[in-house]
Amino acid sequence: MSLILVLDAASSGVSAALFEGEAPLALRRLDEDRAGEGLAPLVAELFAETGRKPQDLALIATTTGPGSFVGARIGPAFARGLALATGARAVGISVLEALAEGAGESGPLLVALDARRDALYLQAFRAGAPLEEAREIPLTQAPQAAPGGDFALTGSGAALWLAAAPEAALRARRLPEAFDLVRPEALARIALRRAAAGESAPPSPLYLRPPDAKPPADAA
Repeated sequence: MSLILVLDAASSGVSAALFEGEAPLALRRLDEDRAGEGLAPLVAELFAETGRKPQDLALIATTTGPGSFVGARIGPAFARGLALATGARAVGISVLEALAEGAGESGPLLVALDARRDALYLQAFRAGAPLEEAREIPLTQAPQAAPGGDFALTGSGAALWLAAAPEAALRARRLPEAFDLVRPEALARIALRRAAAGESAPPSPLYLRPPDAKPPADAA
């Protein structure tokens, strides 16, 4: 079986877990207040608890965003560095795709994330497969972003979407809030599929919005 390390620093807080195939071995999580800290010690605790070594890893899966700009950088950078040191394969997975996988819906699913500033990150899926590219939209465009027919809805921005699109909301089935969190087992399943398909692109941050910080206009 493949030893898999899964990481999430791009959504809420920081979490890491070890899996043997799809079987969980250990899980660690930090509070959201420490979202930019402590990923390496967290991973070290997993190996200490399970008695496994980084060299045992076959796969490293990390969320890439959208979400925290800091977390979207930390996860992929850590995964790529550890992959280089151990020879494991690193896989990048968007937060939107991870939530769609965790929802387990066979029909249409809209994943909506709160992007702040009266905006949403959105992507529609069917049976976990994307139907469109991930995008950012203002809340005023929420009614036009609904899939056709009845659909399920999940994500941290689900309530915002429902409030902004009351007519389309009549066709939506809001999933329980427990599905709004990235599930480590979903990351492990996606990583195994990517590995079986031979995908080898290294993980990189997924930004759907330019960063707030910009260089001075007179910078060289």
